[in-house]
Amino acid sequence: MDMFDLPYGMPVENEIDVSDGVILPFENGSITTYLGRRSTASGHRIVRAGRVVGWIAEPAKGKVLLCGKAAKERLESLEIDQHRLVARAWTQSALGSVAEIVPEAFEHSADMRG
Repeated sequence: MDMFDLPYGMPVENEIDVSDGVILPFENGSITTYLGRRSTASGHRIVRAGRVVGWIAEPAKGKVLLCGKAAKERLESLEIDQHRLVARAWTQSALGSVAEIVPEAFEHSADMRG
């Protein structure tokens, strides 16, 4: 299953730390995980107010994308291997449009507000 693209946004050049509780250097946006030399994303983290609040990831098997906690766990296991992270800053309305399309990605419903 191919991962879909999220709003493009502005590239974030800072080094990105996706550890739990870290405040990121941009307000709203996404952090996309690419494995090895692949050009297709393996998953996305969704950022609101400088922290990761949602996750989407490709499944180990099957064709249904993982969302929320299951996606977070999948991304953490995928990122044990060589990977790269690409961060993009979004407008608040872009965040809101993603929340409308994939509300399942968000751990807490309050974080879906764009």
